[in-house]
Amino acid sequence: ESLLQHVGSLPVVATHLYPLLEHKNRIDLGKALTMLAIHDIGETIVGDSHPHQKTQDFLESEHKEALKLLSPEYHPLFEEFEKGETLESKFAKSVDVLVTFLPDLLLPRDFVAKRMAAYGFSSQLFVEKRTEVFEWDSALEGLFDEIIKRFRRLGL
Repeated sequence: ESLLQHVGSLPVVATHLYPLLEHKNRIDLGKALTMLAIHDIGETIVGDSHPHQKTQDFLESEHKEALKLLSPEYHPLFEEFEKGETLESKFAKSVDVLVTFLPDLLLPRDFVAKRMAAYGFSSQLFVEKRTEVFEWDSALEGLFDEIIKRFRRLGL
């Protein structure tokens, strides 16, 4: 998917999931949506790479370029997303990760298997690298568990 497709799908998924959240009454949805709108802006300059393959140098370059592109009034919100400590940033990060899994659940198994093998991915790697993104909310944790079960049923 392109960067525009990715960022464009985020508010749809976030808005759909928000009412299901365990902590929805403590999350400012507008703030989370703004984080989702700006969090990948550095990729317009440095390009995109799969999160499991980004080096520290790449991440630093992406961060630097994002701050150059964003109006200073958005810098605190961008930094808040990057730190991932507030409920809004945790929700935004969860949605950002979740959206990357959705196409794989809709595409033919053989296509997904080839793509995952080419990058060395597996459902086990997703569990190891991504579980923590969803642990803060029981609804999202349950959704992630269901996605992993589906990957495993597909033999991925």
